Amino acid sequence: MARGFAVSAGSGTQFEAKTTPIVIMSCIMAATGGLMFGYDIGVFGGVTSMDDFLLKFFPKVYGEKKEKRPESNYCKYDNQSLQWFTSLFYLAGLTATFFSSYTTRRLGRRLTMLIAGAFFISGVIFNGAAQNLAMLIIGRILLGCGVGFANQAVPLFLSEIAPTRIRGGLNILCQLNVTVGILFGTLINYRTIKIHPWGWRLSLALAGIPALLLTVGSLLVVETPNSLIERGKLEEGKAVLKRIRGTDNVEPEFNEILEASRIAQQVKHPFRNLLRRHNRPQLIIAILLQIFQQFAGINNIIFYGTVLFNTLGSNKLVMAAVISGIVNVLSTVASIYCVDKVGRRALLLEAGVQMFLSQVIIAVVFSIKVTDHSDNLSHGYAVLVVIIQVVGILPNMSNSLASNVSEIGADILKYDFASAGPDEPCPRSNKGMEMSGKTMVKEPIARRETALPTNVQILSIAYIIPYTLCVMVCVFVSSFAWSWGPLGWLIPSEIFPLGVRSAGQSVTVCVNLLFTFAIAQAFLSMLCHFKSGIFILFAGWVVVMSIFVLFFLPETKNIPIEEITERVWKQHWFWKRYVDDDDAFQ
Repeated sequence: MARGFAVSAGSGTQFEAKTTPIVIMSCIMAATGGLMFGYDIGVFGGVTSMDDFLLKFFPKVYGEKKEKRPESNYCKYDNQSLQWFTSLFYLAGLTATFFSSYTTRRLGRRLTMLIAGAFFISGVIFNGAAQNLAMLIIGRILLGCGVGFANQAVPLFLSEIAPTRIRGGLNILCQLNVTVGILFGTLINYRTIKIHPWGWRLSLALAGIPALLLTVGSLLVVETPNSLIERGKLEEGKAVLKRIRGTDNVEPEFNEILEASRIAQQVKHPFRNLLRRHNRPQLIIAILLQIFQQFAGINNIIFYGTVLFNTLGSNKLVMAAVISGIVNVLSTVASIYCVDKVGRRALLLEAGVQMFLSQVIIAVVFSIKVTDHSDNLSHGYAVLVVIIQVVGILPNMSNSLASNVSEIGADILKYDFASAGPDEPCPRSNKGMEMSGKTMVKEPIARRETALPTNVQILSIAYIIPYTLCVMVCVFVSSFAWSWGPLGWLIPSEIFPLGVRSAGQSVTVCVNLLFTFAIAQAFLSMLCHFKSGIFILFAGWVVVMSIFVLFFLPETKNIPIEEITERVWKQHWFWKRYVDDDDAFQ
């Protein structure tokens, strides 16, 4: 049942609107573009580590992987050919954004999403049926083009069709689907890695499901009234506006969109106009948000999470990846609930603190106990990190995650140095014994001086390490998932004026894919050279990001999308000096 509310406009009028079923369904269907993107991220990293896949397409990499030789923990995954192959996806998407800007403005958001679906389906066919490297490369290029078109059209569609009061939450549905896609990709790989020799083929072919959902959804959704009015279809635009708002009283909102469209018609060269002083604040913020989003370090966790766990000698890789994937999804759901209540700035600033602390802790653990040729962490440092994470971070977690971490802590704290004899098995650690396959004994008397305090009890290192790193990764992933992940797309989609909105979104997508490509291409080499210092590097960027948000990012919560220029940019202490410029339409 539709629920009514009113939103105050800058002129004092009220935009009557309801949360109608057609709006909810249209947003859900459009957001499946994120599902396709997320599935590819989640599944492809696993596929490129499958022996059958490497043997067929990258036999040299397969041979190096099987060759037994001493190598650095930080450098053993540094392979340029695989990095280039993975990054090709983003180069294709980057190129496609220049074409998708034209189709989004001239053909509409809906048709652009349909084009993205067609690219996705074509790419899935080539990848699933690949018989040689050329077919695989063509498939990756087509999928990348699909991402370029989808990332251009979907955020604009969601921001324009959603009522102002819940615009942020509905827009984040796309990012929610990205996280769901990552999780499903991880789960699919968990099963297909055991299917020889065509498990990799099944993983890639199953991407056809989200591709079909986006294509069918694009045929069923309505076009946004902003796009229809911008293209001169006034009556159709008004009819759609009445339909999605659930009321006939749409004149105030219709007139505002019409005025924005009139101004947009004066913009003959959107990309050139985008560079003018009048649009400088929006352009700078859109570009920096994309750079900051990538330099936060999230893609390193998502793309190379398995690499990080392997570096620590963990044998719980799949479990850790699945847990972090679930945390990713749940935290994005939390963002949907909070973004229109607490605002964009509050989420970004809180997450900055959490991301900084988790990156620093990871860096400290790696620098102290993971050398080039070490096998694992010591017992003491492993438990120390768990204690720091549980005590310092647990209050910020969701109830379900906190419960899981508490259970993990209970399992870890099993061995009591004070109560056991020198060589006596711990009477309270049977569960741990069964899991680790080893009998735990008390440290010899001579080593008690370096042992942990009496009340700190230790389980097998093989049991501690996976949970230790998983907790740290989950802390980082959760903070990113309710802040920079979704808001990095939401904010640029709502801050540009209608006349340059498509061009602005095109630049946003282009910069995002460019820096995603750069990070994907460079991370493994950076890990090899910087070692644990790479996490300090990303922590430093988090500080820079947070300072920028604190001083230069205005709040756009509950402001109609066509009034943001008047009510946000012209009121901001710093940016108002640029927006007052009248020479804006050339």
